[in-house]
Amino acid sequence: MSINRFVFAILLQCLTILGTSFLLEGCPNNGVTPNSTDSTPPIVKMDAYGIPSDGSYTPPPYTDVDANCCDITRHVPDGTKIDLIASGNDPESGMFHLDISASTLLTCRTTDPSSNEFYHDQRLVKLGETEDQTPGGQPTPTTLIAQGSIRLKDFEGFCRSGFRVVIYQAEILATAVNADGRYSRTKKLELVSP
Repeated sequence: MSINRFVFAILLQCLTILGTSFLLEGCPNNGVTPNSTDSTPPIVKMDAYGIPSDGSYTPPPYTDVDANCCDITRHVPDGTKIDLIASGNDPESGMFHLDISASTLLTCRTTDPSSNEFYHDQRLVKLGETEDQTPGGQPTPTTLIAQGSIRLKDFEGFCRSGFRVVIYQAEILATAVNADGRYSRTKKLELVSP
């Protein structure tokens, strides 16, 4: 995908999120006062751009992950950069926090050819986040957007000296928290290489 097409796809997604927010909330969006009687969590969604096809399917311009269905696993080359955009929306209570995080699991094997020694390295990595910065007593925004990116090869340095990564895994999800403290998470997007 050319860079112009990629930029266009991201801009189109942002406009779609903003357009949906506009339709749900009306005009203008001055935020809302948190509603303690609202028992529903916020709506959260995440889109991933740049996931190449593994040959078993034709990829859309982006992979859509939401809170309802389903965990997704994609095999990607370790050097492929995947861009992520998440949105959180709560028209009743407003939004407080939105983040994109990855739980990485690396299988690290010794570089010594006479040994089969290996171990697993697991970490939690924050890829992007945004938080409501509204002063107290003011209406909170009903929508937050966060963005980030991940490239599995960037975690190569997590292995100890004398070891190298033989399997990369990252489970990515977005978490949205409304102004009343209720939260929701997307299903997992798992990236694996090789």
